[in-house]
Amino acid sequence: MTAPLPSGESVAGNLPACAFLKSFKLFRTLEDLDWPVLFDAARIVRCEANQLIIREGDKGDELFLIMSGSVQVLLQQADRRLDLAPLSRGAFFGEVGFLTGRPRTASVVARTPVELVVLSRTGMDSLLKKHPRLRKLIQTVMEGRARATIEAIEKARG
Repeated sequence: MTAPLPSGESVAGNLPACAFLKSFKLFRTLEDLDWPVLFDAARIVRCEANQLIIREGDKGDELFLIMSGSVQVLLQQADRRLDLAPLSRGAFFGEVGFLTGRPRTASVVARTPVELVVLSRTGMDSLLKKHPRLRKLIQTVMEGRARATIEAIEKARG
């Protein structure tokens, strides 16, 4: 696990990244005029295997979409680490901090080299206001993951 993420490169003008975003289920309700706003709010970040992407307890307001590779979501419970979920292409993480501004609820580590599209909350505010369904879809995933986390903690406690 290593240092903070690099700042990354802009998605605008990167055809594979733009195509990835256009195919992403979350953004199906966007209109033609929305795409430039989304592309401006996004950047591409590449991480090496075993690199820490987000740390449980840290502040953060970015949403991470996995364009390639895979990550592991981890939770620290007292003196043991709980592996919550592996995620790969087409999945996203960081939704709690992105939607609420609260500290990160879990850590995420790259399992393989990974390419991420990172969306900033400030850059996405106008789209979230214009498309409340987008916010609702992210919230639904967040709520489902919260339930799964509670179940994993209860199972680990025995």
